[in-house]
Amino acid sequence: MTDQAESSPEELAARIAQDNLELHRRYLAATEHAATLNSATGAVLTDLRSGLLRSATGAVLRTAGVPTLDLVQAIQHRIVRGAWRDGLPFGGLESDSELTQAFAQVTKAWQDAIRSAEEAVISTRQDIDQGIRSCIRRMCRLRDDDDTSLPASFLPQEDYIGESLAKSMANGHGHLPAPRWLLELDVLPGHTSEILPRIDFGERSVVLVADEHDLTYRNAVQNVQALVVDQISRSAPSRLRISWLDPLEHGHSAGPLIDLLELNSQALDGVVWSDTADIDAALHRISDRMTELEQRCLRGAFDSLDAYNRETRESPEANQVVVVTGYPFGFTESAARLLRRITENGPRLGVSAVIAMHPAMASLFQLADTTPPYYATLRDGTRSDEVPAWWTPSMLPQGDYVIGHSRKPYTCLRTPRTRESIWVPCRFRRPDSASAQRIVHAYARASVELAQGGSSARSLFERRADPAMRVPALRSAMLRWLHTGDTDQRSTTTWAGFISSGATHLNGAPYSEAEVRRQATYLHQQDYIRAADQDGWTSPRLTAKGMDAALKGEHTLSDFIENTGRLTPMSTESTNTYIGPVFHGDVTGAQLSWLTHSAHQNQKTVKEVAPGFESLADAVATVVAQLPQTGMTADDLTDARASADEILSEVVTPQPDRSRIRRALAALRGFLLPIAQQAATGTGEGVHDLAKAALDQLQSVTF
Repeated sequence: MTDQAESSPEELAARIAQDNLELHRRYLAATEHAATLNSATGAVLTDLRSGLLRSATGAVLRTAGVPTLDLVQAIQHRIVRGAWRDGLPFGGLESDSELTQAFAQVTKAWQDAIRSAEEAVISTRQDIDQGIRSCIRRMCRLRDDDDTSLPASFLPQEDYIGESLAKSMANGHGHLPAPRWLLELDVLPGHTSEILPRIDFGERSVVLVADEHDLTYRNAVQNVQALVVDQISRSAPSRLRISWLDPLEHGHSAGPLIDLLELNSQALDGVVWSDTADIDAALHRISDRMTELEQRCLRGAFDSLDAYNRETRESPEANQVVVVTGYPFGFTESAARLLRRITENGPRLGVSAVIAMHPAMASLFQLADTTPPYYATLRDGTRSDEVPAWWTPSMLPQGDYVIGHSRKPYTCLRTPRTRESIWVPCRFRRPDSASAQRIVHAYARASVELAQGGSSARSLFERRADPAMRVPALRSAMLRWLHTGDTDQRSTTTWAGFISSGATHLNGAPYSEAEVRRQATYLHQQDYIRAADQDGWTSPRLTAKGMDAALKGEHTLSDFIENTGRLTPMSTESTNTYIGPVFHGDVTGAQLSWLTHSAHQNQKTVKEVAPGFESLADAVATVVAQLPQTGMTADDLTDARASADEILSEVVTPQPDRSRIRRALAALRGFLLPIAQQAATGTGEGVHDLAKAALDQLQSVTF
């Protein structure tokens, strides 16, 4: 047994399982060898003491490793002298010292072989005991107890800790994915207190093969709930998407997770899907999001979504878990194939599945006991008549399978040296109902609060310093302060009273006096307030315009820009359009028009939009004009414009390439989606609303 340091509990478990199995195989071989020799010793000694070497005795001696060369040569010498009769002892051993000595040597060697075989049994048994003690010492370094070397955040939680983890990440630790405690590996059967966890970071799929004997369907569903609750317990607010597909029980399998529908429906995809058409649609949405993540985030520059999230300066992308209970019942053939593809390609894109199979599928998977210590091997099973006729094994989801055997669940480990599949007993950790509810409710509450203040834990902190967020929030707060106070009393004051009030912060970051002075000047210049000086500092009072703005409540930067009168569209020479837009600028240098009554343009080349693509061109042109106001980063803004340019360049060709347009349109939507989602959760931020409106416009067009 080696004391080599393993990089993860699962690697340690695989090494221990391999070492343990090898030790038991050696012990079994030693036991069988000793039993074989002991069973033959009577006949062998009888022959040897009688001066016989029959073929059966010779075979047993060879098995024991007893050398017989001297004895065979002594017999051959007797045969050459003509003094040997086959099958009978010749003259007794006393009459031939050479033969007597040879038989005596073989007899002693046989007795030594018997003792060695028995000592090997004892030795290998001691090796097993010593090996188990060594395994336990190695396991104690990672075991779930007070002495564990695992971080506390890796261990099963009784309360929600995702928000505190997110704050730690925001303070300089990057967008690290939260660990999941998938299950516990009983890698030393018979030593039930010694377990090792299987841990991942949201990328592995788990498939539970339920039956009605060793792993019941109800038990499997409860384990599925436990896995999802565990993942929620460490997920940063709004960093986990859950799509729950339950064709058998119409949502009952979600258990405590069903509370998310009322507390934060966005976290649970709006509803638990049960109808066949809804399941198809949900899986296609997940597949489309994976395509979007591939094109918008990874773009060939990152190996995985985790790597992207670690490097991005923007809001991190959420992990997604697809929960399926009762598979494949309620699925179509295409949906089953799509789920397979999702589990194949999901790990690098932060998408995993947790699946509880229908009991009818259990007959496909059969485990059989192997040699001690009670590991198992997988055998081919038979197909049940209840399985849908269209289903084939090629549709099996990819993932870590958990199969019932001997009244307990088993899962597979791959040995590091021999790459052998060893099925070991395992078990799941289930939080009690009170803990599960606390975790679900706390996650939902934190996500809703975060949605009101930002798109992620990190962005919640970053937006404190973001002028696009701070400026409108400060202006709104200043107008509200004037509106809710005593105007007559304020007529003799300055904004110093506002600075000392509790309204002067954004997500805990206070506004400075310099910031307030700048915005006081802006509000005065734009006729939101009147003041005794040109800086808007002394004796500020609301104008009618300011009163309307104060009554409106929260504002965005675009709201203030819209009311300044300073934002005017770019003008060209005598450009009039009545039915469709005219584009100037980046669209590969072209100007476009269609069905315009008058279009006087600065360039000589005017390309008409292909029939049937007018609404698409109109929508993309509108979105392009709005992109700078959506709060995108400079890099994303450049890439989004490039996608728009690709669409607009294609729609003016005689036969636009629809596939190219769809790809570019998906990319453009991808840039808007993270911002738009905040509007869906009710943040009220104008940039989010603007992105949502743009996204809705793109999604509504047909071509």
